[in-house]
Parts: sequence; C-alpha cells; structure tokens
Amino acid sequence: MISMIIAQICSISINVIIISEFSIFVRCIQIRFKLVNKLLSEGGTMSTVEKMKLGFSGLFAAEDYTKITGNKQCQKIISIKVLPKHIHLELCRILRTLCTSFGIQVTIEIGTSVIYTTGLLYHLYVQLFYQRQSKHPLDQVHFLVSSIIFHILKIVLINGVCKHAASEGKKTIEIIRQIYGCCQDTNIREEIQQFDLQISQSPVEFFTFGLTLNYQLLTSCLTTVTTYMVIMIQMSISLESSKNS
Repeated sequence: MISMIIAQICSISINVIIISEFSIFVRCIQIRFKLVNKLLSEGGTMSTVEKMKLGFSGLFAAEDYTKITGNKQCQKIISIKVLPKHIHLELCRILRTLCTSFGIQVTIEIGTSVIYTTGLLYHLYVQLFYQRQSKHPLDQVHFLVSSIIFHILKIVLINGVCKHAASEGKKTIEIIRQIYGCCQDTNIREEIQQFDLQISQSPVEFFTFGLTLNYQLLTSCLTTVTTYMVIMIQMSISLESSKNS
C-alpha cells in the first residue's frame, strides 16, 4: 500500500511539473505577443503619415526589443530599429520549437487523461449502481471524483493556455490590416502586405503530432470519453440482463 501511494504521488508530481512547465512557456509567448500587439497598436494609431512610418517601420527600438525578448544584451548590439515582423517571426519560431520539445509529453498527457477519465467514470458508475454494499463507499467515490477532476483539468489547462496564446498572436494580423487601411504610403503598404503574407504562411497555432491544441481538441476529447462511456454502460447493462435471465 505504501509503495502504491508513493508511486501515485510521484506520478501526479511528474504530471504537474510537465503541465506547469509547458503552461508557463506558453504563457510567456502569449505575453510577448501581447507586447507586440500593444506597441504595434500604439504606433499604428498615430495621426500623421510621418508618425505612421515611425510607428510601423521603426516601431521597436532597442529597449522595446529587449522588453519583448527578455534579453538585455540585445540592447548593446541593436542600434537600429527592428521591424515587428522580425520579432513576430522569431516568436513563431520559438512556438514551433516549444511544440516540438513538448510534443511527446503533451500527447501522452492528453491521451492518458482521456483513458483514465473514461475508466474512472465507468468505475464510478459501477461503484454507484452495482456496489452499494461496499465498506467505504464515500471514500471511494471521493477518490474517483477527485481523480476525474484532476485529469479533466489537465486537458482543459493544456488546451486553454494554448488557445489564449494563439488568439493573442492572431490579433497581430487584425492590427496590421487596420494600419494598412489608414496608411497611404506605398512602401509602408508593401511592407504591411509582406507582414500579412508572413503571418498567413506561418499561422500562430500550438500543435502536437498533427493535433491543434485548442478548445476544438478539448471538445473532441470529451466527446471520445462520452462515446466510450455510453458503449461500456450499454455492455454492462447487456451483461447484467443476460446474467439475470
């Protein structure tokens, strides 16, 4: 019993560490996308064409780039203005690297959570309807409910943080299109078009082995759990009826 408890605690601790680490990295990317959008919006809402040029072509000074990237050494190296599309491209590259690094762990966490949730729900169903004479029914029910909530929260957290970060990154294209409609300078409009094309070719999406991490995947996971639960309950009812007959 002690070995089982220690193994369970270690397993939960590892799961929490992996999910927390991944969520923190995703949250950091979201914050940097938010800074890009904020600075881009402030530059794009200037009244004159000259300020518009400054806001887009020279939007990020060295200190702005330092604040977004978190690298203070860049301030000594960068002496010219940095285009926002370069920073956006760098953030997308970091995003893809993060998905590649955590792809296996995240996929395993989501897959095991779906399997455990299905099994625990079925066990809870059996506990409530077929094993009412158990010595400690409330303790078992509490343990099952807590485990189910834990695994569901894992799926919700992973997909939720990725969805919010991706939404923040996609706001950039809306901002630059607003700037495009207000700007009359040909060079700036061409630069905005290139920026728009870059974002279209490299969409801001968190993925793992072909699966996009968002609320749609969350819905698919819950649908899968519900489907297998219905099948298992129907099989239990059929077996029970066959025994009684």
